[in-house]
Parts: sequence; structure tokens; C-alpha cells
Amino acid sequence: MQQLDLYSAVKEFNVLSSKELGSLIRDAENRIIKCTNGSCFEITVENLARRLVEHISNEVSSLTVDEQHFRNLLSGLRLLHILCDISSHHLTLAQVLAEDMSVQKKMLDSIFHLISFLSQFGEKLHGSSLMVLYSALLSNSMYLFKALISSEWKDIADVLLAHPEVDDFIIAAFTAVCVNVNLLRATLTTQRINNCLFHLCESSLQFLLSLCKLQILFRERLVQNKELCGGGVVFRLVENTLKLSQYDDPKLSSVVNRLKSKVLSIVLLLCQAECSSFMDMASTQSKGLAESAVSEVLEVLKMMCFGDLKGHHPRGLLLLNAMKLTEIFCGASRFRTFMVLNLKEVLTRVFLQPQREFISTWCTYDHEPAEEEIVVDFNPTSAAGLVLGLISSFNVQHSTWSNVQAPRTPYRVQRSSLLIKIVANLACYDPDLSEDENACFIDAFLEYLQAEFSNLPGGAAERRATASKNLCMYFDFNTSFDG
Repeated sequence: MQQLDLYSAVKEFNVLSSKELGSLIRDAENRIIKCTNGSCFEITVENLARRLVEHISNEVSSLTVDEQHFRNLLSGLRLLHILCDISSHHLTLAQVLAEDMSVQKKMLDSIFHLISFLSQFGEKLHGSSLMVLYSALLSNSMYLFKALISSEWKDIADVLLAHPEVDDFIIAAFTAVCVNVNLLRATLTTQRINNCLFHLCESSLQFLLSLCKLQILFRERLVQNKELCGGGVVFRLVENTLKLSQYDDPKLSSVVNRLKSKVLSIVLLLCQAECSSFMDMASTQSKGLAESAVSEVLEVLKMMCFGDLKGHHPRGLLLLNAMKLTEIFCGASRFRTFMVLNLKEVLTRVFLQPQREFISTWCTYDHEPAEEEIVVDFNPTSAAGLVLGLISSFNVQHSTWSNVQAPRTPYRVQRSSLLIKIVANLACYDPDLSEDENACFIDAFLEYLQAEFSNLPGGAAERRATASKNLCMYFDFNTSFDG
């Protein structure tokens, strides 16, 4: 047997599935694994785990923007995921990977440094191979927290919050996902690469959303991070995600809508945090970036209400999340004028709809629930194998999706209720604003309404009557139910 070369070992073991490698380890005599496929070498189970962690750490510390370097590191991460999976029923591996604090610390530091490295890309990635490898490295490194620490989000959050570099990690993670989102706007060569890239990005965004949604302390730490919230990192992610184009392919179109819905969910959670500093920072330190992001939210509202998306997702979470965020910003004093100027067209067009269309859209009660939230259950081992070309895409599913039960309130009721809250926030008196600022919504709405009378079919009196009836019916409908 020759002296062990970690590159050769990683290559040889990566050809095996988790089940096959598990059998090889389980059947090892005296805990010594012997490999005779291609390279001939032997290594103890414990040394394999320890040397692999050291190998990954060295790869991260010398990482460059190079396809082969990316492939080598992703191969190491994939093998580590497999060993972590096996460790749940193998005592020696568990003692090294789950119980040895020095190994845990080295791997956590490596993950932090890798994500920090990935966050520093701007326009440096060229070619579909590098883009896909980048996305796979990001998602695989994030999900190593689940493999190494626990499948429970609380345990992961506790470990992250206890790490001295947690604030830097948070900024790097959001920035890296933003880079990943930007890669989705590139023109790629094949549908297979497109699908892979979109699903990898969704899994990374889902990781951040799960931490924000399920762990209050982690969410509060995000809100207190001045560079993340006040420096505009979150708003850049929102703006870039909402700018993603729609696709004719129904699968890609669904992924795009889920990405947009998930990123709005993250902002909503930050807005609703017990610490109220998020909106304060948004309105002072990063107001320009916040307004740019909210402009994209309003574009979603326009498309969902009047554009191509109207028929695609009649019960979509994307519209509800966009409306919820719009309601919050309409209620913020420092954004009142901005929201009035940018919402007057949307609201005018809503209330000028022909009566039959308006009633069917905004004043109809049905029992259909909202679209259920779809949660990605990511399989990093299969995803990395697919990217590395070790397994066929026809024989693997690197993600599964589960549904979170939707609120019991019918979708149309939720949507109608949110619209009236938006109008109420714009029209209500705010003691922090001047008289002119308080009156600006009513003035702007009536002015735009008058201007639209001459641009629409039918006489001005007819359109004025339609708008008046729509408003009356709408307010009557919303007083007929609780919520």
C-alpha cells in the first residue's frame, strides 16, 4: 500500500454512495479502510475523518477563483457530508466529528472563512461551471452546520451566536447569497445548468430564512447588525432578487416566485422583531437602498394585480408578502411621501377597475386558503455529486419540498384586508408629519384619479361613479368579517 494522498482518497471515496462507503467502513478490519479501486491505500476511520477536516481547512485557506480548486474543495465537503451522515450510527466517526471540540472548531472556522471568501465576489465569476460550483460550495458549506452540529435550528443558532465572528458571518452569508442571486441573471448554456443553479440558490436562501423564522434570538441579532440592516446588505438582496425575470418554463417560474417570496419573508421577520431598530435604520442609514428595494416590491404588486403573474398564482404567497411589506412601509412616517408617490397609480387602477372585475377580485369571499409555503429539504451530498458529475441527474433528487400549512383565513380575505390596511396607513393622521404631509395621500389619489378619467374608456362621470361604487362596496365588504 502507498502513502495516503488525500486528493486521491477524496476522489476514490466520492465515487461511492453514502451507503457504499458506510458498508466499507462498517466492514473494515481493525477500523482500517482498504481501498484498491484505482489508487491503493489504507487508512483508519479516525484518521480519515481528522485528515479530511485538515484537508478542507487547508483548501479553504488557499482558495482561489479556479475551477479545479473549487472542484477539489466541493469534493472534500461532499465526503465530509457523507461521513457525518454515517457517524449517526458509527461510534468512532461520532467521537471525531460530533464530540471532538477541536475538530468542530476547525470545521466551523473553515465554514466561516469559506463563506467570507465567497461573499467577496463581484464580477469575478465567468462561465457556467464556475457559477454552478460557486453555488454548490455556498449551499454545501451552509448545510454543514446541520451535519456537524444538529438537525435542530435552535442548536445551530446557539452555536452560531456563541461564535466570536458571528456578526461577520451574518454579513458574509447574506452577501454571498446576494452574489448567488445575481448569477441567476446570467444567460446559461443549458436548461439542466439553469435548473441546478436556481435550486442551489433557493436552498441557500432557505437556510437563512429557516434561521430567521425559527430562532428569535438569531433574528434579533440580525436586526442589531448595523451593516446588515443599516448598511443596506438586506435591501440589496431584496432588490436583486425581485429583479429576477420570469421564465416561460413553469418549474423555473415557480422557483423564481419562491425566491422572491422567501426574501420578502426574511424582511418581514426583521420588521416584526421585538427590537424595533430595523425600520429606524432603514429610514436613516440606508433610506435610499430601502426605497430602491421597496420600489421593486411595488413592481411585484403591479404585476400581480395587473400583469402576467395575475393568472399564474391566484393564491400566491408572493403577493401577500409584498402587500404585508407595503403595509409596514406605508405606516412608517419617514417613508409616507415616498409610498404615496409610488402607490397612487396602483391604488387608482385598482379602484377604477370595471365593477364586475373589481368585485370578483377584491369583494368576493371564498374558502380557498392561501398558497402553502414550500420549504426546501436540501440534500447536499446528492447536489454536490450532481455538480461534480459523479451521479446522473436522472437518478438523483438533490432537494425535496414540503408544504407548511397556510393560515386558515381565506386568501381573498387576507388580500382584501391587507389592501384596506395599506389605504388606512396612508390616509391616517400621523403627529410626526406636517398637515401637508398628512393630506398628501388624499390629494395625490384624487389628483391621479381625475387625470385617469380622461385616459380610460367611458365618460368622466361614468368612471367617477364606478370608482365611488367600488370604494363603497369595498369598505362594506371589509366590515362584514373580522380581520
